[in-house]
Amino acid sequence: HHLCDRIALADLAQMARCTPNYLNGIFRKQTGQPIHQFVLHRRLDVGRKLLAEGTRSVKAVAYELGFRDPLYFSRLFRKRFGVSPTDYRRR
Repeated sequence: HHLCDRIALADLAQMARCTPNYLNGIFRKQTGQPIHQFVLHRRLDVGRKLLAEGTRSVKAVAYELGFRDPLYFSRLFRKRFGVSPTDYRRR
């Protein structure tokens, strides 16, 4: 529900009443990836769905997902999906 908000590991750990390292370790053990990577992948997955709709610009999608830099979003998108966000939207 708060995917677009800035999510700090320390805040999550405080909510879970444990240390950040402990929380991240448990999360990694269960999912195979650290919390920050999980959140990043979820944001990119949502971005892919938004781009497929074709109604928003890449810049708008990046900002909507909480990225401060649309170019950073584009680099991560290309790295994860093997195609630029603009090219993905054109498909």
